[in-house]
Amino acid sequence: MRETADLKVLGGTEVKIPSIGLRTWGIGGYGARDTSRDKEAIEALQRGIELGMWSIDTAEMYGVGHSEELVGQAIKDFPREKVFIISKVLNTHLEYKEVIKACQRSLKRLQADFIGLYLIHFPSYRIPLRETMGAMEKLVEQGLEY
Repeated sequence: MRETADLKVLGGTEVKIPSIGLRTWGIGGYGARDTSRDKEAIEALQRGIELGMWSIDTAEMYGVGHSEELVGQAIKDFPREKVFIISKVLNTHLEYKEVIKACQRSLKRLQADFIGLYLIHFPSYRIPLRETMGAMEKLVEQGLEY
């Protein structure tokens, strides 16, 4: 695997990720699961990682979770510390318990024990941000989010 020359610091952390990463919107389907190009998607993700694009952005919403499954398959032969996964929770899962459950489902699909950066895909005007952030803090405490 090639080292990435152009790394950027992630926010106020000490974590460095490539300035160019892989996005997975459309991989594994859009509004529905699509398995017709799985082999091609996995190979593309693996090649991207080999070329230094080891930051991968996905979401539970992409391909109704299938994108995360494909990312999980693509990264399984790489050392886990050499891949930075970004995933996102849907706005329909922003209640405290639902955030935790959604993250656990994502981890299972990704075949991973942690997510580098877990984001809120869309805000909810119904669920207080404080509740959602409480769950996000719990994920960090549990070591499920880096």
